[in-house]
Amino acid sequence: MTMFRCCCSTTAVLLLMSGLAAPLRAEEPSREPPSPPAAAPPATQEDRSLPGQENLLAKLVRLPRGVRTIDVRPRKTSQHPLLPLLDWAEAGRQRVLADVRDYTCVLSVRERLHGRLSPRRYMFAKVRHEQVKDGRVIVPLSIYLKFLAPESLEGREVLYVKGRDDDQLLVRKGGRYLSSLTTLIDPHGPMAMADHRYPITEMGILRLIERLVEVGRAELEHGECEVAVQHDFKTKHRVCTKVEVRHPHPRKHFQYHLARIYVDNDLQLPIRFESYLWPQAGDEEPPLLEEYTYHDLKINVGLTDEDFDCDCPDYQFGDVTTAASLADLKP
Repeated sequence: MTMFRCCCSTTAVLLLMSGLAAPLRAEEPSREPPSPPAAAPPATQEDRSLPGQENLLAKLVRLPRGVRTIDVRPRKTSQHPLLPLLDWAEAGRQRVLADVRDYTCVLSVRERLHGRLSPRRYMFAKVRHEQVKDGRVIVPLSIYLKFLAPESLEGREVLYVKGRDDDQLLVRKGGRYLSSLTTLIDPHGPMAMADHRYPITEMGILRLIERLVEVGRAELEHGECEVAVQHDFKTKHRVCTKVEVRHPHPRKHFQYHLARIYVDNDLQLPIRFESYLWPQAGDEEPPLLEEYTYHDLKINVGLTDEDFDCDCPDYQFGDVTTAASLADLKP
């Protein structure tokens, strides 16, 4: 396997978690993403479900299947309304750690940064989870991204393997100008984070579940929380359980006004997360803060080291060069 060489400063070129799809309206899915590259690994029987799965979310919140939308705020009890959802999220995290080795998808992302909502962005993703045996990492966290849209970013490739080349990202610029320019970049550096809410190390379904647990646990100290669950919420291609968490009043300890999590009923995995800020006026729609959607999710497809090697024949990384500034890598 070819190791990456040299280092460089540089670029918000990795719009790893920057964005796309508009908020889902009732009965309306997000915009259809571009098709993934033909080289995407084929689905296996394992990508249809996880071992021993059941609708844990429906069981934990104890909702009748015939009720489409219901407020699950506790009645005459001191239990916080988030507790059943946190129990589900923790069970989901353990299930992913035990049963999900890798996956492919088309990831769509949209984020609000510096008061402005980013343009819609789509990327084909390969993710292989870290695997530990006898206290030793035998497979490092590995991520490959190829941008599909918009045109200014089309063809951009990003490769990350934890521990390789001082945890730097290998980035091929893509886009319309100097598309073959390839460089290394610190995923936590100011250039990389200038246009992103999270670094690539925070990307993926496992980390999404972990963040739900972290934020939810912190919110257990506070009240003013309403939770609603809608079973059998239909998107264009999947049937989900939609969970909505709302904080009616802005407080310093709350990160969002409204959050929605869409859990695929077959996979029992979250395939979409969106959160909103508080509206400036009472009659306004809440402004979107961030949105992440996992389209065409296929789990346990058998990704190998070659899928995370810059010399893979399906990839177009060039020789590593040094980018003097962000301007070198802008579309």
